[in-house]
Amino acid sequence: FYDLKIKPDWWKLPALQDESWVQVSDVINTHDPHCQGVLLLGLSAPIDSVRESFGVAAKYNICKGFTVGRTIFYEPAKLWMQHKINDHELVDSVSINYIELIQAWKKYREEI
Repeated sequence: FYDLKIKPDWWKLPALQDESWVQVSDVINTHDPHCQGVLLLGLSAPIDSVRESFGVAAKYNICKGFTVGRTIFYEPAKLWMQHKINDHELVDSVSINYIELIQAWKKYREEI
């Protein structure tokens, strides 16, 4: 992208391993000092997998946070559409999932 003169303010990337985070950091720092950073995608992964990916991503300053959607609402929404939970339970479940991920991200960030 940088060879094409495309310089996004933010990158949204899937979970990466350490070596890839180093490469991403180097490329962005070399080619785009104005980039705000990277947001880690959830990509419908189970909460445990997303939480695990935080342990790697949080070590790299280029990763500023995460974006999740289906990871936090897919299962509760499925239960709600099947009339297995009510509106209140849906909202509670999605909220709990989101709070769990926020707390996990903060925990990993504090460890570095």
